[in-house]
Amino acid sequence: MRKPKALFKGGTMIRVLLLSMIACSSGAFAQPQMILDRCTDIRSLLVTSGDQILIRCDTAYVLNAVTFRLYDQAYRDLRKKASSLTNLINTYDEIISLQEIRLREQEASYSELRASFDALSGASALAFEQASRRLEGAVGEMDSLDRSLAETNRLLAETQDIIETERRGLSMEKLLWGTAGLAVGMILGVVIAR
Repeated sequence: MRKPKALFKGGTMIRVLLLSMIACSSGAFAQPQMILDRCTDIRSLLVTSGDQILIRCDTAYVLNAVTFRLYDQAYRDLRKKASSLTNLINTYDEIISLQEIRLREQEASYSELRASFDALSGASALAFEQASRRLEGAVGEMDSLDRSLAETNRLLAETQDIIETERRGLSMEKLLWGTAGLAVGMILGVVIAR
C-alpha cells in the first residue's frame, strides 16, 4: 500500500502559516488614511514615513522635511532682506489670498448650481412620472370607451335586425290580412251574386 504524498515537505507548512499570519495581521497595524480634499487653499500637512495620504486635488507638492525647511527659510530671508520686494511679496500674498477667496466663491457657486440642477432634474422626473401616469389613465379610459362603443354598436346592430324582422313580419301580416279580406270579399260577392 502506498503512502499519500505530503502537501508540504519539512518546515514549508510552518513557513506558509507564518506568512499568512503576518499578512493577515499587517492590516491591524495600518495607520488611518489622511484625506487631502481642500484644494482651494495653500497649506502644509505634516506626515511621517508610512502615512497614507489620499489626494483628491489636481495638484499637490510633496517635500521632505529638509527641502521644506530650505524653501521656507529662503522665503523668510527674502522677506527680511529686501524691503523693496516686501511690497511685491505682500501684493503676491494678497493675490494668492484673493485667488483662494475667488476659488471658494466659485466652488460655492458651483455647489449652488449643482443643487439647482439636481432640484430641477428631480422636479422634471416627478413631472414626467405624473404625466406618464395621467397618460396611462387616459389610455385606459379610451380603451374602456372603445369597448363600450363596440358593445353599443353590437347592441344597435341587434336592435336594427329585430326592427327589420318585425317590419317584415308586420308587412307579411298585413299582406295576409289583405289576402284574407280579398278572399272573404270574393266569397261574399259570389254568395250575394247567386
